Amino acid sequence: MRAALGPAAAVFGVFESADATGEMPDFPGAEPLPWVHRGRSSAVSSPVLLRAVQDLELPPGRGVAYLAGENGTCRLLRRHFIEQRRWPRAAVLTQPHWAPGRPGFGAGADR
Repeated sequence: MRAALGPAAAVFGVFESADATGEMPDFPGAEPLPWVHRGRSSAVSSPVLLRAVQDLELPPGRGVAYLAGENGTCRLLRRHFIEQRRWPRAAVLTQPHWAPGRPGFGAGADR
């Protein structure tokens, strides 16, 4: 997705994994986005990722937030952008990939 925007696009964000072994390389030529690690904590409704997003310094005005990952975490982040940052609902796009106990919802696991 980031490659489609090109290296000159202003992209702000953060990725989360259990530890550094879960990190993936970023789009070549673009400024890498930071990673946070949750350790042994659950990926479900991740407070680690929520805190990291709350701490993001974004430029003035509004943009578009694209949130992908575990369903509960996507809901927490969506609520943050709408309620705390006052972004319009239409500017916060979610793509939940998995949820615990939801067969067919995705191939993820609580890791």
